[in-house]
Amino acid sequence: MSRQRQTVFHASNTDIRAINPPETRDSSVRWIETRSLLANRMPPAISVESCSRCDYPSVVHQEYSGQHLCGKHLASSIRKRTSKELRQQLKLPKDARHEDGTPYRILVAVSGGKDSAVLLTMLHDILSRRRDVELIAGCVDEGIDGYRAPSLQCARDLAEQLDVRFETLSYEDIGYERMDEVVTRIPAMGQNHDEAKGMMPCSFCGVFRRQGLNALAQKVN
Repeated sequence: MSRQRQTVFHASNTDIRAINPPETRDSSVRWIETRSLLANRMPPAISVESCSRCDYPSVVHQEYSGQHLCGKHLASSIRKRTSKELRQQLKLPKDARHEDGTPYRILVAVSGGKDSAVLLTMLHDILSRRRDVELIAGCVDEGIDGYRAPSLQCARDLAEQLDVRFETLSYEDIGYERMDEVVTRIPAMGQNHDEAKGMMPCSFCGVFRRQGLNALAQKVN
């Protein structure tokens, strides 16, 4: 078995101070002296394992594979797993166009967060070369002030960067109240309906969002 490689980063334990040059020496020369710092003033060394596939420092340790991966090989690993999962969940023929010649549309639900951003980026990387497939990024606007607007813009920016069609739909578009309004009504619903007692906003929002995604899928199909 090969010996585990590792890269060790540590701070210098030397304090460098400028001093006056001796009178017997050339005054144009600037002298310095070094003094060792006390050991208890130094932070402990940080050990960073090298990537299991190259000599670069790793950025993550994959528990399930036991590998240490650098940024490049982490991205490669994620892409490989995404491709495998895509083949299992979506059986695309060699030419997936519909009978009328329109491309097969895939709606990618995005929120503006890092998880769905990676998903959209990976799917674009894998499928964008296929002319018989069209990726569409879709986001449901729950109506939460101070939260959805910034993340919605992040999702839109990413779609534009990837040249992917972007669609959005709000709770109000499907006949529901904005989530901020729903939250104000939850106490009254708990008083009037036993099954609603103790329910949190996420209990309502999750159901509404799922229905919103279904409606969004019908909209783009």
